[in-house]
Amino acid sequence: MGEESVLLPLRPDRFGEDFLAHALRRGWGGPLVEAMFANPTDSHANITAAHVDIALPVGEGLSVLAAAGRRHDAVAELLFHLLGARSNLARQASAEVIRLVADRAPPELLVRVGTALPGFRTDLLGPARDLALRVLATLPTDTTAERARLLSWASVRLAEAGNGGAALRPIHEALQILRPLAQTNPSAHLLDLAAALHDAGNILSGIGKPRPALKYTREAVRILRRLAHEDPVAHMPNLAMSLGSLGSRLAEVGDVRASLQPTLAAADIYLRLARENPIAHLSGLAGSLSCLGNRLSESGDLRAALVPIRAAVDFFRELAEINPAAYLLDLSRVLANLSVLLSNTGDPRAALKPAGEVVEIYMRLAQTEAAVHLLPDFARGFHNLSVCLLHNGDADGASKASGLAVEGLRFLARAEPAAHLPGLAMALQNLGVSLAGTGDVDAALQATREANDIYLRLAQAEPSVHLPDLASASQAFASVRVASGLELNEALTAAERAVTIYQSLKADQPATFVSRLQAAQDTLAQVLQSTGQGKGPGQTSNAPDRASPGAAEPRGSVGSRRRFVPPRRVERPAKAGDGNG
Repeated sequence: MGEESVLLPLRPDRFGEDFLAHALRRGWGGPLVEAMFANPTDSHANITAAHVDIALPVGEGLSVLAAAGRRHDAVAELLFHLLGARSNLARQASAEVIRLVADRAPPELLVRVGTALPGFRTDLLGPARDLALRVLATLPTDTTAERARLLSWASVRLAEAGNGGAALRPIHEALQILRPLAQTNPSAHLLDLAAALHDAGNILSGIGKPRPALKYTREAVRILRRLAHEDPVAHMPNLAMSLGSLGSRLAEVGDVRASLQPTLAAADIYLRLARENPIAHLSGLAGSLSCLGNRLSESGDLRAALVPIRAAVDFFRELAEINPAAYLLDLSRVLANLSVLLSNTGDPRAALKPAGEVVEIYMRLAQTEAAVHLLPDFARGFHNLSVCLLHNGDADGASKASGLAVEGLRFLARAEPAAHLPGLAMALQNLGVSLAGTGDVDAALQATREANDIYLRLAQAEPSVHLPDLASASQAFASVRVASGLELNEALTAAERAVTIYQSLKADQPATFVSRLQAAQDTLAQVLQSTGQGKGPGQTSNAPDRASPGAAEPRGSVGSRRRFVPPRRVERPAKAGDGNG
């Protein structure tokens, strides 16, 4: 029979699913399927029967059972039996398997499967969230440590899927249960309390509440320092992770100088751990180096920031090749940071390559079910792409990318303004600068006005967090107006505001803000000259020698205090005899 006569496998294979259900009803299918999963390897289930030797990918086999289980109760019961008897199978469960468990499995299996799932994976974001919601709905109303652990686990799954607001209630309840337990029996419950505090800090940070996030993260670090002192082998990885989170939380509230010390400490610990056990700690090292690059960039040392960011790219690329669902998103984030850093250090052409790779990754992720949960990343990715394009002189391409970022962040900000208004304002600012470069003056004026108005409100509520943003937006507001010769009185007010803010910030962080102050002073000089209040060209007394004095600079995620890294759990160290049944 010719090759053109061969039928391709059906997807979904309804005939095969019905045959499996028929075999179960006849009594001989169940033992056969159980034998396949009796002693699976890491990736394959094996069966040798009737002169047939089959190596079936475990995940694929479970998916077939889940598809058949949707229409045949007997198959669903068999799948639930397998997952209950061998919890290690859940680590290879597909989204389809988890959905079936969330919809129809008994409560005791929900917990068993949920807590056995692998960590952050883009393909499991929605199903793991649905499973967490079902676990929350079926938990007994007691005050045990087990309930607290499950509340904390569920809160992380909700936050990872973009439901940070819904994660607050379970994580706060977990803390209420664990605090008295840890006081009564610290050896049994102090680690659980530290884990819940760490989770709470990540969740609050993700929904735009940096100060309470910092409070919880500091408390987690204090506990983990104590535990790591008592048992460094068991608890040093958890301490490293919490120190990295502390650095991020300090930067989010504007304390960039203080953020460097815990970030450096985290990277140092992970470096030692990765040398001893690279398989276990390479992802932690990559994340800590990414954070270190961010902190160095925020402190004004852009060229030094390139070293850890490039190393993080290399490590995440290696990890993403092995496990793309777990690490491809991390790779896209550090590539985006690398592209902005290269642009800001005077190499915009080199920045195009990582920026283009980020777009390719997002195009790939956009074709998956995870896309709905990754809109914040997509928006920020287009925002960073606009920075790179504008630095390369492509104002038209930059305005299109910025427009996509604004559209996505505006949608997100309607639902969670605290989390997404700062990002929306930054994207609007870049959109205004890009539109000014295309000659669309009216739209540029409107975008920079909206960005400036948002930052005025944000800085009034949290000055230490948003004053640098307000200064940058005010300078862009003034630059666009002086370039068009319109609304100059408002431009003067905004330029003076930018200079005043940068002067106060420079006193505390000169390395970060001296160049920004100079640019703002240039903008103010141009506004004064345009209104007839300044000196003639070339006669400003303190103007630095700059190619484009006073030009509004596009802003990327590097240097912003918000980091968007998926929460990593504090892990309970394995005890002798621990294992999967």
